[in-house]
Amino acid sequence: VDGQIEAWLQPEVDLVTGEVIAAEALARWRTADGVEIASSFIDIARRAGMLEQLMAEMAGQLWAWRRLSCSNLAVALNVSAAHLPSLLALHEQDPIGRPFVGMRLEIAETDIIHDFDGARKILTKLRELGAQIMLDDFGAGYSSLQMLSDLPIDGIKIDRSYVARIETDWRVRNLVTSLAEFARSTNMIVVAEGVETSRQAEFLTKMGIDRGQG
Repeated sequence: VDGQIEAWLQPEVDLVTGEVIAAEALARWRTADGVEIASSFIDIARRAGMLEQLMAEMAGQLWAWRRLSCSNLAVALNVSAAHLPSLLALHEQDPIGRPFVGMRLEIAETDIIHDFDGARKILTKLRELGAQIMLDDFGAGYSSLQMLSDLPIDGIKIDRSYVARIETDWRVRNLVTSLAEFARSTNMIVVAEGVETSRQAEFLTKMGIDRGQG
């Protein structure tokens, strides 16, 4: 699949002003029949043992884009805990041309619990090199205060399943409000995933969440 994987950028916006403040790189596979989204080929890559190669390809495209565009926009890349050492090795091979400054690494909470201490150590190293660390899909799996207090993270992304219920479930609204208050008290970023309607954006801003993606 050399040359067929492309990084498409999905904006993260300020829910009040509409300003684009960051972007997430989403893998797309350009085939002879068109463009396939990640969900349609990610399992194939996993079974073929190519997830590490896919991550490296995406990281390389983002590094190249940042060099050419001279953009200060924070750009996020979804990463797996198992492949973090490889990502670090790529940087060490070319530390000047591939800086982590301005790069956000998003890792799912469910991916960390299998080797919490190991993930914490390498995330700390990546953060020291300038990467911003986000806990992805927060609330979709094993959420705990230990994740927020013990990991070297800059923020969380609230899982889209919560956003979908925000208008109808008061318990979800209370939880999101609590997360917003916790984030403000600890200088963490909170991003709501899967924001699809203006009503959802309105609810989120009232609860103190000012960043959304969807």
